[in-house]
Amino acid sequence: MLNLFDQLVAMVATNDLLKAGPIGACLIAAWVLGRTVQQTREYRRRLLLVLLAAFCTVMITKVTSRWFAYPRPYVLSQAAYRVSNDQLVAYPKEEVRAPQAADSKERWAKFEVGLIGSNDWESFPSDHAGFFGCLALGLLWIYRPIGFIAMSWTLLVILPGKLLRGLHRPADLLAGLAIALVVFLLWRLLDRLKPFEILGRWCEQQNALATGVFFLMAMEVASTLDHLQDFALAARGIVRTMIQ
Repeated sequence: MLNLFDQLVAMVATNDLLKAGPIGACLIAAWVLGRTVQQTREYRRRLLLVLLAAFCTVMITKVTSRWFAYPRPYVLSQAAYRVSNDQLVAYPKEEVRAPQAADSKERWAKFEVGLIGSNDWESFPSDHAGFFGCLALGLLWIYRPIGFIAMSWTLLVILPGKLLRGLHRPADLLAGLAIALVVFLLWRLLDRLKPFEILGRWCEQQNALATGVFFLMAMEVASTLDHLQDFALAARGIVRTMIQ
């Protein structure tokens, strides 16, 4: 039974269609909402604002997690130390049982031989909680039925998977959600600014092109920004090569 549970957790965590695909579907659904041209323009303007707020949230959580540099729970299931005032200080040990399936099993195997990724020292706050929390809040603002689905999926599927795999603590997730709430509320104040009105009209005039671009954005959300990160790293490498 425990092995079956591990496989179910791993299946959802490693499959974009199951993990974040429903959030991408909610974004697409919100994009095509609207019984009138004016209503559709309103929804799309807000969607673009929500996406910008979500990307801003990720940047804040990334910078904050690197500043805190606190290990993930599964790392602290074994003895771990940090340097403080030229002395080694032990981290408090944590009891963690990571699912023994898929990437969790591979991660655990590497960890047992001392191979720990740099990202595993950036637990607080949670990027996933911030990013998907902000999107879910935005969808609640745009259209409550769709927002309720997105928020439920985030709180009941995406975030619990992070806890079960030993990647985050409840405090990490709560901090990410708190950042998402603050950033979303601040960005919402910009809702009526002229640039967003112009974007709304452009999406209306260039419906096919705008829908295609938005589909790519929703697909990237469903893949948890993995392709965007790969693109950024590749672009940085190309720029460095050109400079040299």
